[in-house]
Amino acid sequence: MIQPILFGLGHGICEATWILVPPLLGGYPISMLTLGIIERFLAIMIHVGLTIMVWNGFQKGQKWRYLFLAIGVHGAVNSSLILFQSLKLTPVQIELCLGVMAVLLAIYSFHSRKYYTLGGLKNEEKDSKLQP
Repeated sequence: MIQPILFGLGHGICEATWILVPPLLGGYPISMLTLGIIERFLAIMIHVGLTIMVWNGFQKGQKWRYLFLAIGVHGAVNSSLILFQSLKLTPVQIELCLGVMAVLLAIYSFHSRKYYTLGGLKNEEKDSKLQP
C-alpha cells in the first residue's frame, strides 16, 4: 500500500512547494506563514487520502467509480472552504474544518488497508477473479 501513499505525498508536496516557496523567497518569515504551512500539511493528508481512494478503485476493479468519487470529494472539500469563508468563519476555524475533513479521509485510508496485501489484492479476491 506504499505506492498510493508515495504518489499522494509527491502530489501534495509538489503543490505545497509551488504555494509556499514564493513567499519564502519573497522575504516573508516562516512565522507569518504558519497557518499556510498547517493548511498545506492538511492538504497533503487529503491528497494522500484521495490517492488511496483512487487506488482502491483499481484494487476492487471499479477504477472509474472511485476516480469520480475522489474527484467529487476533492470538489466538495474545495467548495466547502469557499462556503466557510462566505459564512465569515475565521481562518483558524476554516483550518479546523479542513482538519476534520483530513482526519475523515485518514480514517477511510486506514480502514481501506483491508483491500491490500504485499502482492496487491487479497488471495480470496484473486481466486474469485481467476475462476470463470
